[in-house]
Amino acid sequence: MDFHALVGLMTRAIEAAGVGIPVVGTAGATVLFVAKLKGGAGFAASYELYRQWLGRAILLGLEFLVAADIAGTVAVSPSLTDVAVLGGIVPPHACLAPRSGSLCAGPTSLFTELFSRCTALASSPAWSARDEE
Repeated sequence: MDFHALVGLMTRAIEAAGVGIPVVGTAGATVLFVAKLKGGAGFAASYELYRQWLGRAILLGLEFLVAADIAGTVAVSPSLTDVAVLGGIVPPHACLAPRSGSLCAGPTSLFTELFSRCTALASSPAWSARDEE
């Protein structure tokens, strides 16, 4: 098996994990949500935890998919189209990636978090220096 075939196989395995993790995470979060409700926890508290668990599963799956795209673009098929697609995926992912803990842990919505992170990035000194050139 040559290098490209091996990397292609590994990329497919990482992609499969990237799809499977949110599916399994959603099922697990739903089971835990129902168990919390049946255990006497309030709906609001159970729902907030449910959102956190779903968010974590989705973000972890996204991490795997981005890793597979990077591996596939760099090693398997480095075409200009693939690089452009990767260039469109990675910046929003960088804005959404949690600094510590889960992005969904807390009262802020996904869009509020995205807006605040991208605003902070745009107002950073490095970004401002780029505009002055």
